[in-house]
Amino acid sequence: MRFGLGHHVFSSEGGYKTMHASPGLRPMVQTLEGFAKRIYKKVKREPLFAVLRLDGAFALSKTFVAGSDHVGRLRGCVHTIVPEAAPLRAAPFFNPFDLLGRLPFLGEGVNLLAVAGELEPDVEFAPGTELVVPKLDVTEEIAQAVFTGMLSPHHEAVACDPRGEVRDLIARLYLLLPPFVRSGFSALLGAHLPPIDDSTRIDFSALPGNANMKEFVGSGSLVVDVPRGRLENVPAPSPYCEMVMDACFGRSDGAALKKLLSLMGRNAFSAEPTWDVLRSLVEAFSHVEKLTTDDGKVVTSASPEAALKAVVPFARGGYPDLALELLRGAAEQAASKSDTGEFGPGLVQLARKVESNFEQMKKRPAVLFQRLGQLSDELRRYLAHGRSRQAGAKGQDEITDTMLSWDF
Repeated sequence: MRFGLGHHVFSSEGGYKTMHASPGLRPMVQTLEGFAKRIYKKVKREPLFAVLRLDGAFALSKTFVAGSDHVGRLRGCVHTIVPEAAPLRAAPFFNPFDLLGRLPFLGEGVNLLAVAGELEPDVEFAPGTELVVPKLDVTEEIAQAVFTGMLSPHHEAVACDPRGEVRDLIARLYLLLPPFVRSGFSALLGAHLPPIDDSTRIDFSALPGNANMKEFVGSGSLVVDVPRGRLENVPAPSPYCEMVMDACFGRSDGAALKKLLSLMGRNAFSAEPTWDVLRSLVEAFSHVEKLTTDDGKVVTSASPEAALKAVVPFARGGYPDLALELLRGAAEQAASKSDTGEFGPGLVQLARKVESNFEQMKKRPAVLFQRLGQLSDELRRYLAHGRSRQAGAKGQDEITDTMLSWDF
C-alpha cells in the first residue's frame, strides 16, 4: 500500500522558520511550527523521533543536526511527516511505530535552501492485517509500568531507556491500547518536552541513559528508570492493564482481549477516559464476553439476562450507545417470548421511550445511569420469572406502567 506524505521542514537556516510545507499541510503550519520551535531546542548529535497527534492527524517527526552555522554552532532541522489520512482509516491495525523506521526523513547532509527537491511524495508500507498479542521478554513489573504509563490519560510518563527496551515495549504494546487512548497517544524518543498545557503534553518520553530522573519523580510523572530498576509514581494496575499483561505473559490466550478491542473499535466512545471508565468497561465486558463474536458484535439473543448486566457498566464505561443497543435487544427478546402478549410489549414501549429521550439523557449521566439501571433490573426480573405472568411476575405490569410515567 502506498501512503501519500505531507512534509513540514523547520530550521534555523536564515532564521528560525518553516523552510517547506506541503500544500495539504498549510492549515496545520502554525501547529507544526509550534511543535518544531519547542523540540528544536533539544537538538543533539543523536536524532530524536516523535509520534504525535497534531490537529487530529498522525504526525511523525525527526529532529537532527543539519550542519553548523557560521560560528560553528550546531544547526538543527525538524522534519515532520504527516501520512495521508484515508489509507490509515482503512487500516485498523496501523502502528505508527512500524512506519517510523520506513519513512524517508531528511538526513544530515540536506541542502536546506533547496529542500523541496529532496522530499519523497509517498512511501510503500503494508500495515498489519491482524492483531498480534506480543509475548514479552522483559520483566512483568517493567511491562506493567510502561503500559500503565501509556494508558494514563492525564499524566505524563518518562523512562530512562539506554538500551531501547522501553521504546520497543511502547511500539509492541501500542495496538493493545483502547482505541480512544490510542487515537491521541504521543511519544517522544530521546528527549523530554515540558508541556505548556494539556494539548502540548507528550504522553510518554523515553530518555537516554544519562538522564537525571529526580526532577520527574518530584513533578509527579510516572517514572520507569530501567538501569536503576526504579519505578516511581506508578498507580496500581487497572483491570484492563491486568488483562493485557495476562495475554502478554501467557496466562491467557488473548482471545478475550482481542474481542474487547474489536468491540471498542466498532462502537463509538463518548466519555472522558479515566481509570473508573476503564474499570467499568472491563466489568461490562466480563458479562458479555461469551456473547461477543470475534469481530466485536454482542449477540444479545444468546443470553439477554447477561447482556442486561452489562448495560449500566457499558454506559459508565463510555459506550452508552452500545448500552442502549443491548437494552433494546433484551426488551424485544422479552416481548417476543411473552406468554400473554401484555407485559412484554410494555417493556418494549418503555425501552423506546428511553431511546427517544436518549440524547437528552446523555447530557445528564446520573439520570441516564439511573434509568438504564432501573429498566435493566425490571427486564431481568421479568426474564427470571420464566417470561410468564403466571410464573410469578404478578404486579410487574403495574411497575412498568409506573415507569412509563417517568419524566425524562
